[in-house]
Amino acid sequence: MARLLIAITILFIQQLVFAVILCPLAALYLCGLVITGGISLWRLIRRDYGEVDGGANLQPALNVLYSLALFQGVLFCYRFFSYSAGDGLVSKVVEEYKLDKEGPFRKSVKEYLRQTRNGCAKDPSFIKERNLVTYAVDLMKFESSGSYLSGARILDALLAQSELKEQHSMIAQLIGSASCSQIVEKLLQALDSRSRQDKEIMELAARIVVKLAGEIHLKRFPQGILCISSLLETSQRQPDDDSAPSDEFKSLMKQGLVILDSLAADKHNCSLICEDQSLLFKVMAPISSDMLHLIDHDEWFSVAAASLQVMCRIVTSPGSTGENQTTHGCSSGSGHQKPRKIHQDNGSHPHL
Repeated sequence: MARLLIAITILFIQQLVFAVILCPLAALYLCGLVITGGISLWRLIRRDYGEVDGGANLQPALNVLYSLALFQGVLFCYRFFSYSAGDGLVSKVVEEYKLDKEGPFRKSVKEYLRQTRNGCAKDPSFIKERNLVTYAVDLMKFESSGSYLSGARILDALLAQSELKEQHSMIAQLIGSASCSQIVEKLLQALDSRSRQDKEIMELAARIVVKLAGEIHLKRFPQGILCISSLLETSQRQPDDDSAPSDEFKSLMKQGLVILDSLAADKHNCSLICEDQSLLFKVMAPISSDMLHLIDHDEWFSVAAASLQVMCRIVTSPGSTGENQTTHGCSSGSGHQKPRKIHQDNGSHPHL
């Protein structure tokens, strides 16, 4: 009983100390500048300083003191409301781009706002020629994987909005410049399925490369074709049973084919693609292998269609290089038998 009474007494004292001392101190710490600003404003309005010796000199001094305290309180309130408005601005940007309000893009925009605010606090000219696009491109120049991922998320989000023509033009101009060649190289390296790249980085890089294919010249990036080709290597692996390939299996192949189709729109890129015989075999593999017939057409249709699209792009490219290379590829091995099978089985997909 005595121990219980002691425990209750100690608990009561702790609560009393918390309520009487700690809570007021916390309130004073958080709102001290607001409180002193309010008191200073009240004293400046009243100007009731009393009658003392030397009052002629004391009154102006008190006016200055209260004015400084009031100014400090105003700055504190401005900074507080500025940060509060910043969260609202971030929400507005995320909503404008129709993205997840609590997703990673929001964190990237919030970090952009924070860095811009801090930079402007040191130098007001910091904001000159700076926007979300230039911020994202600068992030992708860093060696940090976190910064690179954040920049890629922003670019992907902007490129996904077809109505943002001005932003798309700016991104293409920046990425296409010689100073950003390392960014293009990183994007192509991120496509290498043989390396242990983060899945999200690979998917982001694939979507960005598709959108910016017109600004990418493979001649400047000798390893680019190998990285893209690695996405199609799974097409050379025949399944052990009749089970359908995984979604990731098909997604990697389709992404690689779509990227090649976009790059092949440039005649110089198309020539380099045609010169790579092993790459052409991988492009034709989805329709020349037994995969198309071992599994349901519905599951393999999108990949086969993407393969045909790339072949069509190569064959119809200016000059005869594309046609000759594709014809040679189709006539090698057993590949020349498969297009005939596709024609026979395309009842459910007349587009093939």
